[in-house]
Amino acid sequence: MRPRILSFIAITIILLTACDPFSKDKMDFYSSAKSVDLSEENVKSISLSSNEKEIMNIFGSPIEVTEIENAKYLTYDGIEFGVIKQQVNRYYFNRKFQTAKKIKIGDAAENVQHSYGEDYYERFEQGARIIGYFDKEKNMNIEFICYENKVTGVILERVR
Repeated sequence: MRPRILSFIAITIILLTACDPFSKDKMDFYSSAKSVDLSEENVKSISLSSNEKEIMNIFGSPIEVTEIENAKYLTYDGIEFGVIKQQVNRYYFNRKFQTAKKIKIGDAAENVQHSYGEDYYERFEQGARIIGYFDKEKNMNIEFICYENKVTGVILERVR
């Protein structure tokens, strides 16, 4: 009986530390967040209104293509595009690129707030501080993943 209790406690601790029950999803902030204009966001002219063919024209053949349900993910060096029905739904980069407001990997988190303004939300996930903004008119969201006060990744995606 004792080994079962100890195993149960050990598994519970592992699950609680792996999945933070207090972490929030970005959509938890949608109704309270003010809208910020993200219409200029793109990477090498690829935006959320671009299609898969445009990605291939600019970036060439991807290193890897992964299909999950109705989405296709095109992976390149330092950037990944999520495509649904031939249209870019999201992209994520973790080196080489920058946002429309010149935020790049390695910049201080304060630069994000200085460039994008004070109408951000903040959440924490897997030890990272995430600074996010919504463009409610264009149904877009940008999040800056920060470790040790430095930007380590940027995600732009369509919401709702």
